[in-house]
Amino acid sequence: MPGFRIGNSGLRLKYSSRTLSAKSNDDDRVTFRDVGTSTITEPSRTTILEKKKRKSTAFCQRCSDFAAGWGQIRRDESGRKLESLRIKSNQLNPLQHKSHPPETRCSRRETSLAFSTSPLHSIPPSLFCHPFPTKPELPPAPQSNTNQSCCCCPVSCPTAAAAASLPLLTQSNQLSAAMSAPMVDADYMAEIERARRDLRALISSKNCAPIILRLAWHDAGTYDAKTNTGGPNGSIRLPQEYSHSSNAGLKIAIDLLEPIKQKHTKITYADLYQLTGVVAVEVTGGPTIDFVPGRKDSSACPEEGRLPDARKGASHLREVFYRMGLSDKDIVALSGGHTLGRAHPERTGFDGPWTKEPLKFDNSYFVELLKGDSEGLLKLPTDKVLVEDPEFRQYVELYAKDEEAFFRDYAESHKKLSELGFTPPRSSFTCKSGNKQKSLLVQAAAGVAVAAAVVALAYLCESNKKFI
Repeated sequence: MPGFRIGNSGLRLKYSSRTLSAKSNDDDRVTFRDVGTSTITEPSRTTILEKKKRKSTAFCQRCSDFAAGWGQIRRDESGRKLESLRIKSNQLNPLQHKSHPPETRCSRRETSLAFSTSPLHSIPPSLFCHPFPTKPELPPAPQSNTNQSCCCCPVSCPTAAAAASLPLLTQSNQLSAAMSAPMVDADYMAEIERARRDLRALISSKNCAPIILRLAWHDAGTYDAKTNTGGPNGSIRLPQEYSHSSNAGLKIAIDLLEPIKQKHTKITYADLYQLTGVVAVEVTGGPTIDFVPGRKDSSACPEEGRLPDARKGASHLREVFYRMGLSDKDIVALSGGHTLGRAHPERTGFDGPWTKEPLKFDNSYFVELLKGDSEGLLKLPTDKVLVEDPEFRQYVELYAKDEEAFFRDYAESHKKLSELGFTPPRSSFTCKSGNKQKSLLVQAAAGVAVAAAVVALAYLCESNKKFI
C-alpha cells in the first residue's frame, strides 16, 4: 500500500518502491517526477494511480463516499506503466454539501479528501459513484449544464455528461429505493388524481385501453403466494421481463405510459400500471374499481412461465390462478376482460377480437361464449374451457344474463389481482373513480353538524343573557 503525507512543502507519495516528489503550482496542480523516467502532471489532492488490478479513489471523509477516477495508461521509455489522469480539480472536489453544517462542509481548499489505493475488489461496490470500466479510458468532456453530483456527496462525476441520463444512486441506494414503499399522503393522492386525468386523456385519444389493461394484468399475474414473489410491483418495465414471450407487444404500452411517469415522478411504476388498468376499464364503460396506492417498485423479475398459456385447458388455468391465491370465480370474471381488444398473430399466434365492439367493456364476451363459434370472433382454448368446465360455466351463464353481477364480481376480482402481495399502508387512501370515500364524506358531515350545534348553543346562551 502506498503512503502519503500532506505538508506545507507539498505532497510526497511512495508507490511500488518508487518515490515521486510533488510540488504544488499556482494553478492548484501538482507535478510528479519519477527520476529517470517521465513527468506526469496531476490535479492537486485528486491524485489517483492504478497499477495492474489496483484502483484508487478520492474519498470524502465527511460523506463516506468515493469518487471513481478515470485515467489513461502511458508507458515511459523503459516500458514501465504509468497512469496520467485527465481530471480537473473541480471535478472531484465537492461544491456545496447541503447535509453538512456550514463550518464542516467539504471544500476544495480543505484537506477533506484523503487518498487511498487498494484492490478494486476490496472496495464495496455500493460506495462507487459509478462502476469502473473494464479498461481505463478518458471520459468525454463534461458539459457545464450536465455537471451532476453523486448520491448525498456533492462530488461531481468526471463522466457527468455521459451519465446525465443514468440514475445517480449507488448500487445499495438503488436496492433500498426499489424496496421502499412510497409515502401515501395528501400530496401523493393529489398526484394520483392528476395522473388519473392524464391517463383518461391518453386512453381516449389513443384507444389503447386493451393493451394498457393487459399490461396491468401481466405485471400483477406473476404473483406466487407461497414465495411472495412477483405481483404488481412494476418489474414488467424491465427488459428482462417484458421480453418474455407472453409479454410480446407490451413494450408499446410501457412506452405510452413513460411520459406520464416522467411527469408524475412521485408515483411508483407499480402504482401507475395498476391505476392505468383501473382507468382503462372505467373509460371504456366498465365498473368503478377501488384503487389503493402505495405499491413498491421492484427490480427483481420473476422467471418466465408464470402467466396463463392460451393454448392450455382448465387444469392449467386453475394451477396459475390458485398459485396467486385466486378462485374459480376470479378466473371467469377476469377472463371477461377479453371483452376489450383483440389478439395479434405476431404476439400470441392468434388473430381476431373476442367481441363485436372491442373498445367497449360489457358482458358480451360471455354472451358470445354461450353462442359457440361465431364468424370473425376469436375463442381461445382457455376461453372454450370456461363453457366446458361445469364449475366455470355457472359463472359464464350468470354473467351472460346479468351484466350488473359481472361488473360487481369483476371489480372485486380486479382489485384482488391488483393488490396481490401488497399490504396497503395504514395511512393510505382509497380512490374510487376520482371521488372521495364515503367514509370521508360522513366524517366531514359529522364535523359540520358538530360545528353547527356549537354555534346554535352559543347563540342560545347569548339570547338567554338578554332576559336575565
